[in-house]
Amino acid sequence: MALQQTQCENLNEMEQESPGWKKYTMLSNIDRWKISNGKLRRMDIIEVSNIKSIPAQTVRRIWAIHKNTPSRKRVDVSHNKTGNVGRKRVQVELPKILEVPLQQRTTLRSLSYALKVCRTSLHRLLKHGLIRRHSNAIKPLLKDDNKRAQLEFCISMIYQSNFPNDSRFIFMYNYVHIDEKWFYMTKKKETYYRKTFIAKVMFFVSMARPRFDSDGNETFSEKIGVFSFVTQQMAQRRKVIFIQQNNARTHVNPNDAYFQLAASQSGLDIHLVCQPPNSPNLNILDIGFFNAIQSLQHKVSLRSVEKLVDAVIKALNNYPSEKMNHVWLTLQLSMLEIMRIGGSNRYRIPYMNKLLLEREGNLPTQISCDPQIISIVMELLG
Repeated sequence: MALQQTQCENLNEMEQESPGWKKYTMLSNIDRWKISNGKLRRMDIIEVSNIKSIPAQTVRRIWAIHKNTPSRKRVDVSHNKTGNVGRKRVQVELPKILEVPLQQRTTLRSLSYALKVCRTSLHRLLKHGLIRRHSNAIKPLLKDDNKRAQLEFCISMIYQSNFPNDSRFIFMYNYVHIDEKWFYMTKKKETYYRKTFIAKVMFFVSMARPRFDSDGNETFSEKIGVFSFVTQQMAQRRKVIFIQQNNARTHVNPNDAYFQLAASQSGLDIHLVCQPPNSPNLNILDIGFFNAIQSLQHKVSLRSVEKLVDAVIKALNNYPSEKMNHVWLTLQLSMLEIMRIGGSNRYRIPYMNKLLLEREGNLPTQISCDPQIISIVMELLG
């Protein structure tokens, strides 16, 4: 996070000018008069509260004012709120952000914890341009063949039995994503003239989608392994298991005879599949998991390779399964946007509010697709 050169002295004025600013529903004087003008019927209070999206207690309070007013006296149910009223917004002192160490402000969550303010206040500053984020994420340039490969990959992840009437992504419970990543270790009071002189360790991670029962209890952990693929033994399953990898030359060929022999001897029906070229956005490890453990690893001061290894493994073990389940839904949203824009990677993942849906018990396991989008993609693929 960095401070912008231009500072705003009064953030409340900016919030009032913002057309998309969300406020709680407040009844106008005309609406309040409609509530009290007339006779009260059965279930009228509930009906009015549903129409106006206000608590039923508010309707009862306004009706009580009408009943307690003498018959010859004018009924006044107007509110006394004038102008912008309510609790004042939390003011964040911008110079204090610079006082927070870099490893404690790599994310909005860690910065809010260091400043003792909520993430919403920081996100408001980010939205108004008072602070900005630094990122070096560069999306690869896609050729026409790459776009076509991404569209074919996304179409393959949709149910084909009742297509196109049932346009939903598959559950992906039998998919395992594998990838490797270099984690760099930095030391204090050292000068590096080339990146090759920084100590680094490569991690090989394998992750699947976690499973939960109807009560929300985890029945299958998605953390299959780190460093070695056989760190944890997978349960024997009759379902076909797909291991998705990128197209690195060092990876095993999907038709490798030795791999197929080892898979058949284990009694598991395992198939290697490759994701489209130049498409890290189609791997759950690149979408969210590597960034998450990189952020956790940056919060710890590391002075040796052993501590770096321990920090990454600890970050893996502490990563909640609920968040990993959210990443799988983000993958489906990414594939939906890829199909919407014709195979390109220039898109924004739509906001789904997964935490709220999960608290309400309405978090889906599959994302539905618009049949019209599927038809357009099928025409592009010929």
